[in-house]
Amino acid sequence: MTHGAAINSEKVSMQGKLTNNRYNLLRLSSPGRRERWTSKLGNFLLCLGLLVGFPLMLAGLGYSVWRHYDLLHHGIEKRVLVLGLDRTTYAPKGGATYDYRLEVDGRRFTQGFRTQLPIGHQVTMLASPTNPRDLTPGSRNSTWFELFSATLGGRWLTLAVLVGFPVSVILATPELFRLMHRSWRKVLNR
Repeated sequence: MTHGAAINSEKVSMQGKLTNNRYNLLRLSSPGRRERWTSKLGNFLLCLGLLVGFPLMLAGLGYSVWRHYDLLHHGIEKRVLVLGLDRTTYAPKGGATYDYRLEVDGRRFTQGFRTQLPIGHQVTMLASPTNPRDLTPGSRNSTWFELFSATLGGRWLTLAVLVGFPVSVILATPELFRLMHRSWRKVLNR
Protein backbone atom coordinates (compact mmCIF):
# COMPACT_ATOMS: atom_id res chain seq x y z
CA MET A 1 0.00 0.00 0.00
CA THR A 2 1.37 3.40 -0.94
CA HIS A 3 1.60 6.38 1.31
CA GLY A 4 -1.26 8.21 -0.52
CA ALA A 5 -3.58 5.20 -0.24
CA ALA A 6 -2.90 4.98 3.52
CA ILE A 7 -3.83 8.64 3.99
CA ASN A 8 -7.03 8.17 1.97
CA SER A 9 -8.02 5.09 4.00
CA GLU A 10 -7.48 7.09 7.22
CA LYS A 11 -9.74 9.87 5.87
CA VAL A 12 -12.44 7.35 5.02
CA SER A 13 -12.26 5.73 8.46
CA MET A 14 -12.33 9.18 10.13
CA GLN A 15 -15.35 10.18 8.05
CA GLY A 16 -17.05 6.95 9.09
CA LYS A 17 -16.38 7.76 12.75
CA LEU A 18 -17.70 11.29 12.26
CA THR A 19 -20.80 9.96 10.58
CA ASN A 20 -21.36 7.46 13.37
CA ASN A 21 -20.83 10.18 15.98
CA ARG A 22 -23.28 12.45 14.19
CA TYR A 23 -25.80 9.62 14.07
CA ASN A 24 -25.34 8.94 17.78
CA LEU A 25 -25.74 12.63 18.62
CA LEU A 26 -28.89 12.82 16.52
CA ARG A 27 -30.24 9.69 18.14
CA LEU A 28 -29.55 11.07 21.62
CA SER A 29 -31.15 14.40 20.83
CA SER A 30 -34.26 12.93 19.19
CA PRO A 31 -37.45 13.45 21.18
CA GLY A 32 -38.37 10.77 23.66
CA ARG A 33 -41.73 9.09 23.99
CA ARG A 34 -43.05 11.71 26.40
CA GLU A 35 -42.00 14.61 24.16
CA ARG A 36 -43.72 13.02 21.15
CA TRP A 37 -46.90 12.60 23.21
CA THR A 38 -46.86 16.26 24.19
CA SER A 39 -46.30 17.32 20.60
CA LYS A 40 -49.34 15.25 19.53
CA LEU A 41 -51.38 16.85 22.29
CA GLY A 42 -50.05 20.24 21.19
CA ASN A 43 -51.22 19.57 17.63
CA PHE A 44 -54.65 18.63 18.95
CA LEU A 45 -54.88 21.79 21.07
CA LEU A 46 -53.69 23.95 18.16
CA CYS A 47 -56.39 22.53 15.88
CA LEU A 48 -58.99 22.96 18.62
CA GLY A 49 -57.90 26.57 19.15
CA LEU A 50 -58.18 27.32 15.45
CA LEU A 51 -61.61 25.70 15.24
CA VAL A 52 -62.82 27.78 18.19
CA GLY A 53 -61.07 30.90 16.88
CA PHE A 54 -62.62 30.78 13.40
CA PRO A 55 -66.20 31.36 14.61
CA LEU A 56 -65.00 34.12 16.93
CA MET A 57 -63.19 35.86 14.05
CA LEU A 58 -66.24 35.46 11.81
CA ALA A 59 -68.41 36.94 14.58
CA GLY A 60 -66.03 39.92 14.81
CA LEU A 61 -66.18 40.40 11.04
CA GLY A 62 -69.98 40.17 11.14
CA TYR A 63 -70.15 42.74 13.95
CA SER A 64 -67.93 45.12 12.00
CA VAL A 65 -70.06 44.73 8.88
CA TRP A 66 -73.25 45.29 10.88
CA ARG A 67 -71.74 48.34 12.62
CA HIS A 68 -70.96 50.02 9.32
CA TYR A 69 -74.38 49.16 7.90
CA ASP A 70 -76.01 50.65 11.02
CA LEU A 71 -73.78 53.72 10.78
CA LEU A 72 -74.84 54.24 7.16
CA HIS A 73 -78.55 54.16 8.03
CA HIS A 74 -78.59 55.79 11.47
CA GLY A 75 -75.38 57.83 11.53
CA ILE A 76 -75.33 61.59 11.84
CA GLU A 77 -73.54 63.46 9.06
CA LYS A 78 -71.09 66.05 10.38
CA ARG A 79 -68.61 68.48 8.90
CA VAL A 80 -65.26 67.95 10.59
CA LEU A 81 -62.35 70.38 10.41
CA VAL A 82 -59.02 68.57 10.14
CA LEU A 83 -56.60 70.73 12.14
CA GLY A 84 -53.44 68.72 11.57
CA LEU A 85 -51.65 65.40 11.58
CA ASP A 86 -50.64 64.41 15.09
CA ARG A 87 -48.63 61.27 14.25
CA THR A 88 -48.44 58.31 11.90
CA THR A 89 -48.15 54.74 13.16
CA TYR A 90 -46.97 52.02 10.79
CA ALA A 91 -47.92 48.38 11.30
CA PRO A 92 -45.16 45.75 10.92
CA LYS A 93 -47.07 43.89 8.19
CA GLY A 94 -48.11 46.95 6.22
CA GLY A 95 -50.64 49.70 6.54
CA ALA A 96 -50.62 52.86 8.58
CA THR A 97 -52.82 54.70 11.04
CA TYR A 98 -52.94 58.47 10.81
CA ASP A 99 -53.86 60.28 14.03
CA TYR A 100 -55.45 63.64 13.22
CA ARG A 101 -56.40 66.55 15.44
CA LEU A 102 -60.05 67.25 14.65
CA GLU A 103 -62.62 69.87 15.56
CA VAL A 104 -66.28 68.83 15.67
CA ASP A 105 -69.04 71.10 17.01
CA GLY A 106 -66.48 73.28 18.81
CA ARG A 107 -64.77 70.31 20.53
CA ARG A 108 -61.21 69.27 19.70
CA PHE A 109 -59.85 65.75 19.95
CA THR A 110 -57.49 63.31 18.26
CA GLN A 111 -58.65 60.25 16.35
CA GLY A 112 -56.91 57.69 14.17
CA PHE A 113 -57.93 56.82 10.61
CA ARG A 114 -56.62 54.29 8.11
CA THR A 115 -56.93 56.80 5.25
CA GLN A 116 -55.28 60.16 4.79
CA LEU A 117 -57.38 63.29 5.25
CA PRO A 118 -56.77 66.76 3.77
CA ILE A 119 -55.23 68.96 6.47
CA GLY A 120 -56.85 72.36 6.96
CA HIS A 121 -60.05 71.40 5.14
CA GLN A 122 -63.50 70.33 6.27
CA VAL A 123 -64.39 66.71 5.64
CA THR A 124 -67.82 65.08 5.77
CA MET A 125 -67.98 62.20 8.24
CA LEU A 126 -70.62 59.98 9.74
CA ALA A 127 -70.84 59.95 13.53
CA SER A 128 -72.48 57.30 15.65
CA PRO A 129 -75.66 58.58 17.35
CA THR A 130 -74.58 57.01 20.66
CA ASN A 131 -70.92 58.13 20.53
CA PRO A 132 -70.33 61.38 18.60
CA ARG A 133 -66.54 60.89 18.75
CA ASP A 134 -66.84 57.64 16.76
CA LEU A 135 -66.30 59.04 13.27
CA THR A 136 -66.00 57.33 9.89
CA PRO A 137 -65.06 59.21 6.69
CA GLY A 138 -68.09 59.31 4.40
CA SER A 139 -71.51 60.84 3.92
CA ARG A 140 -75.15 59.68 3.75
CA ASN A 141 -74.62 59.15 0.00
CA SER A 142 -71.66 56.81 0.55
CA THR A 143 -72.09 53.12 -0.04
CA TRP A 144 -71.58 50.58 2.71
CA PHE A 145 -68.49 49.27 0.90
CA GLU A 146 -66.92 52.76 0.83
CA LEU A 147 -67.42 53.17 4.59
CA PHE A 148 -66.03 49.74 5.35
CA SER A 149 -63.01 50.18 3.05
CA ALA A 150 -62.24 53.58 4.61
CA THR A 151 -62.11 51.87 8.00
CA LEU A 152 -59.96 48.93 6.86
CA GLY A 153 -57.60 51.00 4.75
CA GLY A 154 -58.35 50.22 1.12
CA ARG A 155 -60.65 48.53 -1.36
CA TRP A 156 -58.38 45.57 -2.11
CA LEU A 157 -57.88 44.82 1.56
CA THR A 158 -61.64 45.02 2.08
CA LEU A 159 -62.26 42.57 -0.76
CA ALA A 160 -59.61 40.23 0.61
CA VAL A 161 -61.17 40.30 4.08
CA LEU A 162 -64.79 39.99 2.95
CA VAL A 163 -64.18 37.25 0.37
CA GLY A 164 -60.90 35.59 1.31
CA PHE A 165 -61.40 35.11 5.02
CA PRO A 166 -64.78 33.32 4.94
CA VAL A 167 -63.68 31.17 1.98
CA SER A 168 -60.46 30.15 3.72
CA VAL A 169 -62.38 29.31 6.91
CA ILE A 170 -64.84 27.17 4.97
CA LEU A 171 -62.05 25.34 3.16
CA ALA A 172 -59.79 24.89 6.20
CA THR A 173 -62.37 23.68 8.71
CA PRO A 174 -62.80 20.09 7.39
CA GLU A 175 -59.02 19.63 7.22
CA LEU A 176 -58.66 20.92 10.78
CA PHE A 177 -61.29 18.43 11.96
CA ARG A 178 -59.35 15.61 10.28
CA LEU A 179 -56.05 16.73 11.82
CA MET A 180 -57.62 17.12 15.23
CA HIS A 181 -59.22 13.67 15.05
CA ARG A 182 -55.93 12.09 13.90
CA SER A 183 -53.96 13.85 16.68
CA TRP A 184 -56.48 12.81 19.31
CA ARG A 185 -56.31 9.17 18.17
CA LYS A 186 -52.50 9.28 18.40
CA VAL A 187 -52.69 10.71 21.91
CA LEU A 188 -55.10 7.98 23.01
CA ASN A 189 -53.10 5.18 21.32
CA ARG A 190 -49.75 6.17 22.78
